[in-house]
Amino acid sequence: MLSGTFILKPDFFENILYLDHMLQLLSQNNCTISQCYVIKEYNNINLKYRTLDLKKRFKKQDEFDKNFSRTQIAYDAYNLSKYDNIGICAIVKSQHNISQQELYAKLQNIKNSLRDFISKSRNFVYLLVRQKDNIQLLTANENEFEDLKKTYQKNIKLAFINGIHLEDFKLFKSKFCYKTFKKLGIINSHTTIDSNDLPLLFNNFNTEIDLHIHSNCSDGNLSIEELDSKCKALNIKMAAICDHDTININKLKDFNFINGIELNSNVNQKKCHLLCYNMDVTNKYFSKILKIQHQNRINQLHSRLKQLKETYNITFNEEDVSNIIANEQFSREHLAKLMVKYEYCDTVNSALKTHLNKLKHGNFLINVKKLVGLIHKSGGFIVWAHPLGNYKKRISFETFVKQNDKFLHLVDGIECFYSDYTNEEIKELFKLAQKHNLICTCGSDYHGTRQIEECLGKICKEEIDFENRCNYLIAKNKLSNILLGYRND
Repeated sequence: MLSGTFILKPDFFENILYLDHMLQLLSQNNCTISQCYVIKEYNNINLKYRTLDLKKRFKKQDEFDKNFSRTQIAYDAYNLSKYDNIGICAIVKSQHNISQQELYAKLQNIKNSLRDFISKSRNFVYLLVRQKDNIQLLTANENEFEDLKKTYQKNIKLAFINGIHLEDFKLFKSKFCYKTFKKLGIINSHTTIDSNDLPLLFNNFNTEIDLHIHSNCSDGNLSIEELDSKCKALNIKMAAICDHDTININKLKDFNFINGIELNSNVNQKKCHLLCYNMDVTNKYFSKILKIQHQNRINQLHSRLKQLKETYNITFNEEDVSNIIANEQFSREHLAKLMVKYEYCDTVNSALKTHLNKLKHGNFLINVKKLVGLIHKSGGFIVWAHPLGNYKKRISFETFVKQNDKFLHLVDGIECFYSDYTNEEIKELFKLAQKHNLICTCGSDYHGTRQIEECLGKICKEEIDFENRCNYLIAKNKLSNILLGYRND
């Protein structure tokens, strides 16, 4: 099947009407987008291609320099745009069996129609102003343009950015397309996204993945049924309840949830939270993990009881302590509730804040190598949870890399998108995951009990920026392949 490409430039994403119109034009011409690739460092890659093209067309150095200078102006404008120097390579195919010439004519008409639509829908142009070493990108409508032109006169350079163009590769078969773009550095194993997700790059970004949720089976406040209803109401299509050291078999019956659990481990002599997914819960190796973790929790409970007695003179009767242990899914919140019952504190949160959070943890942790080995034997994979810490305690990205870079080969992924992280932290973690070829996951760490803003599907403490929207879609597509067995046509 013959194919062609659209390159969606960074500023194409300023208005979702451009995408709607492009899809409408494709449909009218019986064409469809079969595959999409995110183009990171769009300017550098496209400028590399344009340089090769110009060298073929202009043999004389002065002619090349003149035309290259014009090209450079446009790319300088892209470097200053708010869309983070990212574009999309969309592979377009015809739904009918037509000739190469017919398909090329259709795509050429689509390109021209879309250019015309974008030109008419804009009431402004981009202006690139150069004054000595200072470069400034301005936007102006027709009236403002005349005023700015008088103000800046010869210092002004125009960058008319149309937002989309059909690549000059004419038409080619998919294999040639792939090899060509790979040679230019556009395509790699991390960049493919689902074409149906393109609207998410525009306004009203909605995350559809939350792989870090807690229920009342451990220290959350909602039941699995309540969480299921809430996820569906928020259009979360891929979710995982990762309770601490416990897994509820019943939750696996609901298609909306992926099999998950959160386990504590010892990494580099420090406590680390690891999220484990897709294990065979009937496997003997997984059962062994649960037994080890439960015994570790019992040992930690006795350590906390001893510290409470020695430090605060707080004691409980043996029957209440035995009831906690019999629960098998207990956490320090259960101990906090007991403190409220004995009237040592007024609320669970005050018990945690004034007493339990100040106790020493103790080294009741399974070694990371042993844990990873058992999870892998259970058919699961492991993700490093909130690698920069959570709302209680944080470390910088630089500190994390310095302390743990040599341990990253032990895990299969990193929780890059996390509810308490900034855009910059997410970008750094995403780059780190790509460097080590690790899976990137998204999680809110929702409990519903904390005195902080909590929301299912929340994966960034601020409005997620354009580059991280692309990063999210890349992660989403890869996670779909791994967790749901999804494949593009």
